[in-house]
Amino acid sequence: MLSEKHQLVKLRPPTPINQMPSCFFDNLKYVIANGHELAKNFIFPEPHPNFQPAMTKEIEKARLFGCGLAVAQEVMFFGLLHGCSDAILQNRDRELDYDILDLGFQFAALSEKHLIKSFLWLPLTVRQELYRKAEAINEKTYPWRRRLAGGEAVAVVARVLTEMGYQVFFPTAKEDTENKIDLIAAHQAKSHFLCLQIKAKGSSYQTQEGSVGIQAASRRYVLQFYTGVSYFNLDHQGHFAPLMLNVGFKEVPLGKMQESTIIRPSIQNIIQKHWQQSKTEVA
Repeated sequence: MLSEKHQLVKLRPPTPINQMPSCFFDNLKYVIANGHELAKNFIFPEPHPNFQPAMTKEIEKARLFGCGLAVAQEVMFFGLLHGCSDAILQNRDRELDYDILDLGFQFAALSEKHLIKSFLWLPLTVRQELYRKAEAINEKTYPWRRRLAGGEAVAVVARVLTEMGYQVFFPTAKEDTENKIDLIAAHQAKSHFLCLQIKAKGSSYQTQEGSVGIQAASRRYVLQFYTGVSYFNLDHQGHFAPLMLNVGFKEVPLGKMQESTIIRPSIQNIIQKHWQQSKTEVA
């Protein structure tokens, strides 16, 4: 049904850990700064011929800064790609070439996949520490905490879907940026196939359903997502239905969404209602 381009979401790391190395946060700050410098020196105002070898070198350095731990490496890869993306998108007002701007969004999509893995695999204490140290790690960029909350929201939806028996996959970078798809989910026994768009919302954005609800996005954004899912269905067998979710954190501490006894049942209820509705429509 899906191609080898779609990576299966796994809830557990190859080697579970309880804490990170003492140098973890210093390494992350360093890797993000390297991403910024890489973009500034090799990507704009126009791409440098040596960009590819320079990027390969920084990826290998990020891997080493993960101290041989799969979990830490995912965070470092996120940091490097986030730094590249952030440096480009901060300069979007400089009339950047379209291809360079698009590369910034591609980096953002790739970094999010590593961030989602990180939130699924990191111990609770480290997830919470990421938020507490957010400004010290990346004090120059305002989207940092927002990026963390967005990745955490997608991670908790992926966890709930997997526990409900769905196979959950990451979209390709193109499906993420152009089609606005955050996760792809398939339940063969139920014949229930989903393309999901997920947003993290704070207490001022709560829906009537509490901490989780159907996303109330702009008409343009909804049409863009629905069109993207239509194109996705042209390339894949089966009918994937679009589903837009808000995952809020009212009264739920950041970093602790996966442990929430409020958020997870709300997601389960929405998915179950969507499946029941799809059965009715088919009948």
